[in-house]
This record gives sequence, structure tokens and C-alpha cells, in this order.
Amino acid sequence: MEHPWQELGEGIFRRRYEFLDQNIGLVLGGEAVLVIDTRANPSQAREIKDDIARLTSLPVGWVFNTHYHWDHTFGNQAFPEAEIWGHEMCAREMEARGGEMLEEMLTDWIPAQQHGPYREIVPTPPSKLFTGTAAIDLGNRTVSLEYLGKGHTNSDAVLHLDDVTFAGDLVEEGGPPSVGDSFPLGWVNTLRALIPRCRSRIVPGHGDVVDTEYVVAASGDMAWVADLARRGWEDGAIPDDLDLSGAPYPAEVTREALRRAYLELA
Repeated sequence: MEHPWQELGEGIFRRRYEFLDQNIGLVLGGEAVLVIDTRANPSQAREIKDDIARLTSLPVGWVFNTHYHWDHTFGNQAFPEAEIWGHEMCAREMEARGGEMLEEMLTDWIPAQQHGPYREIVPTPPSKLFTGTAAIDLGNRTVSLEYLGKGHTNSDAVLHLDDVTFAGDLVEEGGPPSVGDSFPLGWVNTLRALIPRCRSRIVPGHGDVVDTEYVVAASGDMAWVADLARRGWEDGAIPDDLDLSGAPYPAEVTREALRRAYLELA
């Protein structure tokens, strides 16, 4: 039977969904599967389940949220049968800001005529939490979860298995990174810590599969922002006055990243 999953390793898959060009991961366990991120609403999550059923008859036993953002977690409620894993800050942010994120999403991202599937969302934080590292026994294999520090958010964690790393939005492909909740100074260090630890095939939160060289380049781009922010801070300049010549991102993204870096410096 045809299926939309790309196999990256033995029993390791990713599905690239058109909405937000998002990657969803899948790992086949002994008697159940693990899903990596759940998309933006229960309807989209049920689409994941339908796509899984085209590949395997195994049920979903585990879910891993790479971070707390709505496009990665607001499908969680569609997996009541599964253990939902995430970093402790993922759960904390969802508990504190779930309703706020929902309203921001409906206001800023989703046209009013498309609100229907989003009105059934009940923010559902992960309940299986970790701080530094964790392992999930899938019966026939064990996946490793790892938190390396702040970056795209304060809760980004990665999953390693064999030659594949699911990096969430710590790594983006096909467009500039989303920096609205980011920690650019920390992001540089987190990417540098990831480089020697990531596997040969890296699945970003959005876009195509990349390699280690791509992550090295991404860390260099974010370092450009961090270095300019430090110089501007030391000179007493405000972010909007800094010279963006040679910036790795569009001006609007770079300015926002600089403002976030200034918050870290403060």
C-alpha cells in the first residue's frame, strides 16, 4: 500500500505536511509506535493517525513534543492512549500559556473562516517529563531524548535514534528561524552542543532533512546575530539602530532576534 512516509532508517520515518511545511516523526516499536510532534489541532492529529494506519497497524504508544509551540502540541489531545513526553518547560509553558497561545494563533495565524477545527482544542501538556536526558524503551529499541539548552524556546529537546536526529525547531530549513520566543545567545551554544551529538540525518521542525554541515552553518548565522547584539549592547545602541549589513536573515527577523538577544543581555 502506498504511504506518505519517508523512511530515514530502519523503522524511522518522517512525514512532511503542507501546512507550515512541518515534519512529523514516526518510530516503529515492538508493539506500538512513537510519534514526534502532533501538529496544530486535533483534526490534523487525526490525519497523522490515518497516515500511520496506511503504514502499520501498530497503535500509538508514545508521543514526544519537541517544544511547547501550538503547531507542535495542539494535537496532543487526539492521543489519549499514549504516553506524552516532553521537557519540563514544555509542560510548564503549556500549562501557563495554553489559552493565550490558542487565542494568539486564532488572531495572528488562522483566518476566521478556518477557526472551526481549532475551537475543539484543549491544550494538553506532556505528562512524562524530563530535565536533561531521558530514554524511552519501545520494546525493540530505545530512543534517547536530550535537552541541550535554550534556543528557539526555553523547552527545545531533540530525539536521537540510530543515524537520525529529530531536532524540532532548533533547526529550520527552507526559511529563516522563528525567533519570537527565542534566546539567540543561548541558541548559539545549544546548536554548538548539538553539532557533535547529532546524527548524520537531521530532521528539522519544518523543511527538508539536513546534515551536520547545515547545523554548523545555522549556528554561524545565529552567532552573527549574537555577536552584533553584544557589540550593540556594549556601545549603548538600540537594536533598531544597528547596521544589518551582511545579516543572515531578512531585516525584520534579524531585528526581532536582536531584540530577543538584548533581553538576554539585560
